[in-house]
Amino acid sequence: MAIFRLTYWFDIVDIDGDVARTSVNTNVSDIGVVGDLDTNSNSLGTPLAAATNGKVIGRGCTILLDRAQLVVGSSPPADAIYPKVETGARLHFSNANGSRASWTVPAPKEAVFKTGGERNTVDPAATLSANLITAFEAVADDVGGNALNLYQGGVRTGKHARRRPSRRV
Repeated sequence: MAIFRLTYWFDIVDIDGDVARTSVNTNVSDIGVVGDLDTNSNSLGTPLAAATNGKVIGRGCTILLDRAQLVVGSSPPADAIYPKVETGARLHFSNANGSRASWTVPAPKEAVFKTGGERNTVDPAATLSANLITAFEAVADDVGGNALNLYQGGVRTGKHARRRPSRRV
């Protein structure tokens, strides 16, 4: 039987519109029914709502399936062109109903982007990008359950994302 790390979270807004997130961690085994997660979340959320001056505006849960360890001798993150997570490749999607979504890949590999003068644009023909697009379109839905299956393009995000490369003389 597998054991997974689960976090129930609650977003609470105050009178000034500021939002805080509070969470409760637990271990669960072989999660089979989403309704059980909802029931457990309610059992935490009801007394929380009664004990706060704020308003609970969102609740949910996150399941941690696995976590990599950075230990001596293991492979560290790559030191590459975009090694920092503050740089991203943001892919934009939509569907025939007009719903939209985006997915940002932190610290993307250089091969995700076009070459030459369009280095800030995601290259949908590149293998890495095509695999990301295919995976997103196969899984992501809008709130109505309609597939987000139309790729609309992608760009590099983060610090200096729009800066042109400097020319050395």
